[in-house]
Amino acid sequence: MLTYSLQVATLIPEVYLVQMPAQVDDVLEFFRLAIELAAWNVHISCYGDSDAQAQIEFLMQWPIIAIAATPLVGLFLALIFKHTTPREMWALGLRRGERSFIDTVLLRYAMPLVLLVLFFAFPQVTALAFRMFEPCTTFTDEMGETQRFLVSYRKHYAVACPSSELTAAQSIAWVAIILYTVGVIVLCALLLYIGRSTLLLEEEGTPYTRSIAFLHAPFRPTFFYFDLLELCKKLLLIGFASLIEPGSLKQMMVAVLVSLLFLVLHLQSLPYRNHLDNVLSTVINLSLCVFFIWCLMLQMGALGDDDALESGRLSSLGLAVSAMMLVAIVGVLVIAFLLFFLEVAFKASKERAESRQR
Repeated sequence: MLTYSLQVATLIPEVYLVQMPAQVDDVLEFFRLAIELAAWNVHISCYGDSDAQAQIEFLMQWPIIAIAATPLVGLFLALIFKHTTPREMWALGLRRGERSFIDTVLLRYAMPLVLLVLFFAFPQVTALAFRMFEPCTTFTDEMGETQRFLVSYRKHYAVACPSSELTAAQSIAWVAIILYTVGVIVLCALLLYIGRSTLLLEEEGTPYTRSIAFLHAPFRPTFFYFDLLELCKKLLLIGFASLIEPGSLKQMMVAVLVSLLFLVLHLQSLPYRNHLDNVLSTVINLSLCVFFIWCLMLQMGALGDDDALESGRLSSLGLAVSAMMLVAIVGVLVIAFLLFFLEVAFKASKERAESRQR
């Protein structure tokens, strides 16, 4: 759940065009290095081609290659950990069985790896694909002539508007949106729908339901689908949001409202099996809301002017507001943990009292 919010937070400067203080930008860059492949500069520009189309193609291709390799990785792991042998797999062929190729290699190892790859690919592809449809920026040269470009300073591309290059990039972006943005959500929904009976009735896990545990394991049976809502949240905050006047207060206000909506949705449902997970998720969702509100105040210039932000400084008011927001988040976390431990202690004392009565 923390990784979900980090995937959104690290893309805020790029999608919402927020000028972050240098220290905050460094922190976000640190987390980008941990969860985003492109942050390591592992992209097509290494080979002399850094235009927008090449970057989208790269982000589309590496997950396909990784997914294609998952059966081989699964086979290797199954043999290493002695969950099966080549002779047993050959004897069973494509029939199901505890030590068969399908159950041991594909369901035990390959399927979870596929879902993990898609988990990391989804936000990157979605954010870049939707940015191809942002409004272009107008620049004026020294001669007074104007020209419009689709620009991303973080991704290091500038595409003339209109141009054949932009048309080609947008065509690839449509493919990326259909294949990844829509495709991943539909695939996850289909996988959960197939196993719905076992998941709802909370029956003993089957090899299939265990293979898609990445999607449903943390959640209560009645909310086994909640991961789909998290995907939709990412789609709204880093996909569709990029189409709403990037860098404007309107765009940031929409993000604040969406994050608040999902916070209320979480509080109403409390979908996790473990109460502590619900507490942590509440704090994480609240932190994301507070971060968006903080970014909104940055956009309004309430925390410091542009020159101060570029040099990594906030105004005295900005420092005070930032400190209060941070204290509020930490305070909520501390209180939530105290309530959790009090509840655990109360249940334990109640069980001891009931045992004495018996």
